[in-house]
Amino acid sequence: MKYTKRTKSKKRKEGQTHFQVFHLLHKVTLEKKLAIRSL
Repeated sequence: MKYTKRTKSKKRKEGQTHFQVFHLLHKVTLEKKLAIRSL
């Protein structure tokens, strides 16, 4: 039981970091689009 709990929490952490990276990339792309539009 302990092992499954540990893997679950690890997967959740990985998911959180992946979401953060995706969010950052999305933010950067949006900023780039805005910069191109303003030029």
